[in-house]
Amino acid sequence: MRAAHRATSCHSNERGFTLLEAFVVLIIIAILGIIAVPAIMNTLTHQKLATATNSFVNQVEYARVQAASRNRAYLVRVDLSDGNNSGAIHLDEGDGSACTQATFTADSVQPEPITDVRLFDFKKEGLSDVQIVSAAPSLLVSAGTARFCIKPDGRVLSMLGTTLPAPPGYGAGEAVFRLQLFSKESKGSTGVATNMARELVVPYNGIPKVRNVTSTTE
Repeated sequence: MRAAHRATSCHSNERGFTLLEAFVVLIIIAILGIIAVPAIMNTLTHQKLATATNSFVNQVEYARVQAASRNRAYLVRVDLSDGNNSGAIHLDEGDGSACTQATFTADSVQPEPITDVRLFDFKKEGLSDVQIVSAAPSLLVSAGTARFCIKPDGRVLSMLGTTLPAPPGYGAGEAVFRLQLFSKESKGSTGVATNMARELVVPYNGIPKVRNVTSTTE
């Protein structure tokens, strides 16, 4: 009888959450979610800039390796953002090792150049928040596309077979591309430029390097 009484007393001291306590817990979880979600989204958005930059680097490195292994000049064509597209990097294989327009022009004589051996389009890859906004020196750019050539020995040249002139703040032989992060929180297809940007520098030796820059927004 005493044992049964003790068991009953033990169970009577156990209780669950009250409705008020459960409500307080839900409020705390909601507040934490409100605080955490923007931070997580911000991190994911910034990660897109890193992903886009790394993909650009991979394209250049692939062209350099292929040029050396196949003894062919490689043309890197970079479509700059035009408001509808964020940018793309095309790789074309020439029919010889010279950095001239003829190397990348079909002439019905074998071997022929190969267009778009590899293509990376920011928008198609889900990276439309990042745009290739500029290229330097201006010699590279024609009709919204920047072009430079990588020879089998790794040298980066213009399509005239000459060393690139120095962009402002850089040395001779360097091609500089700016990738900028845009916010989609505003009206319009292109969004608003943030101050998050990176510059991809392709020097004379063809080994790309990346630097973070702070870009002023309009």
